[in-house]
Amino acid sequence: MNLANCVECGQLFAKTTHPICLDCMQTIEDDFEKVSVYIRENNAPSVDNVVRDTHVSESRVLSFLRSGRLMTSETLSYPCNSCGEMIQTGTLCAKCRVRNQIIFDKVSQGLKQNGKASSESYHSKSRNTNQ
Repeated sequence: MNLANCVECGQLFAKTTHPICLDCMQTIEDDFEKVSVYIRENNAPSVDNVVRDTHVSESRVLSFLRSGRLMTSETLSYPCNSCGEMIQTGTLCAKCRVRNQIIFDKVSQGLKQNGKASSESYHSKSRNTNQ
């Protein structure tokens, strides 16, 4: 049995695939249901309204949005994790996704070129040490 402390409440529990105890997992699911119902029943709510009216923390509401668990209207937006621009899905705005992809491509290309240079530097002529 693998024991761990719940990342939400700190309680010791038998860890399965989640780092959260069953009580906290149930609380999170209850919060999700509250938020989901509120969004369905209210036309174009803001994050502030959702938090105020459901009593679910802003960080949890944003977590639901960022994970893609909630379908949202265009008015329900939250900040991009990188630049702070308001977005409706994911964790990054389109500009930051493109910028990160360009950076990733450059790093990947550099690693490929560096890998070729490294592998070539290990090939050397055999030396005769019996002289």
